[in-house]
Amino acid sequence: MKFFLAAVFLVCCTSFTIAKTDYTAELTNLVELADAGKVQEAMEGYGRLASDPNSPAWLMAGSYFEMSLLALKSGDKNQSLTMFQKAVESGLTIA
Repeated sequence: MKFFLAAVFLVCCTSFTIAKTDYTAELTNLVELADAGKVQEAMEGYGRLASDPNSPAWLMAGSYFEMSLLALKSGDKNQSLTMFQKAVESGLTIA
């Protein structure tokens, strides 16, 4: 019985993790917003991803990097540098 409960728990956790890790639709939407010139909306979306405690480190770093690029695009160099620093602190590496 203990094995059965452990197996059910493992399957439930795995299913939840798999469902939560697919950010394709949300990232596609944010790219489309940025491409359409809706920089502020895209920044807010990336900000939500970056501040979500359930976001993996790669997503947080990437979100901060995208926010850095969008801030630069809108002419705010200070904000761009701040976001780039957060991206590096979150684990961004450029090879």
